[in-house]
Amino acid sequence: MLAPPESGEFNPYYIGYIDKVKEHDLMTFLEQQKQSYKDLVEQWPKDRLDHKYEEGKWTVKEVLTHINDVERIFAFRLVTALRGEEKSIPGFDENEYIRNANINHRIIDNFINEFIALRNSSIALCKSVVEKDWLRQGNFNGSGMSARAIAYMMPGHVAHHLEILNERYRS
Repeated sequence: MLAPPESGEFNPYYIGYIDKVKEHDLMTFLEQQKQSYKDLVEQWPKDRLDHKYEEGKWTVKEVLTHINDVERIFAFRLVTALRGEEKSIPGFDENEYIRNANINHRIIDNFINEFIALRNSSIALCKSVVEKDWLRQGNFNGSGMSARAIAYMMPGHVAHHLEILNERYRS
């Protein structure tokens, strides 16, 4: 079982994501989340996919797109940390990514299939890591981060957004 990252291994901004995973076995949580995501998205009323809980917030489709985008981005960050990339990897503007996503044509199965494929890839990557390499560091948007921290952030980010969908978008 991979121990959670220590506070010096990541930017404090990410503590909320990491805390959502600390009490779980990381690999089990990564696996189980595929089903959690699928169940939530399949059960979502099709006529509520363009719903925003508040003006200026994303639609359900945009939240799902963001979850998938960030799964990709965190996996890329994990690879760069593991491979010893010395250059700082720039951050990204999540709102700009959504503005350019062109998702109106997408259907529920697209989001589910994409997430499961991305998560399977993330799991395969995590399973390939030898213990000593989890402490390798990368630099992301000016902050140092360990591979272990990134691995914990992936499911923590998904958990965060699934909670938001359940708490704010269901009404």
